Amino acid sequence: MKYYYEFIGQKLNLPISICMNSVDNTLFHQNSDVELIYVLKDSFVFSLNNGEYTLNTRDIAVIAPDVIHSIKKNVDSAVVLIIHINHQDQLFVNDLMKSNKYKTAIINDR
Repeated sequence: MKYYYEFIGQKLNLPISICMNSVDNTLFHQNSDVELIYVLKDSFVFSLNNGEYTLNTRDIAVIAPDVIHSIKKNVDSAVVLIIHINHQDQLFVNDLMKSNKYKTAIINDR
């Protein structure tokens, strides 16, 4: 089953957008926002310019702004939740964000 649900908060002047989908793959791209990729079901291959990582159910990738990346599902039933956070919005600015010390991270429960 194909899923695609999207809430684009920026259209409502909110600093966040959320998308749940079963996209086959994305082209390499970059975002000006902080992006969280959370695997809801099965697995995806997450690609950065320095390698590929398999993300399984309950794994999360935190992608720093302007990092070139792509995702591709491993099986047809895979579902992912993607959250974009406008890190320049005053509600989300803190000392770490002001210092631009972002790092992309892969987090899993193993």
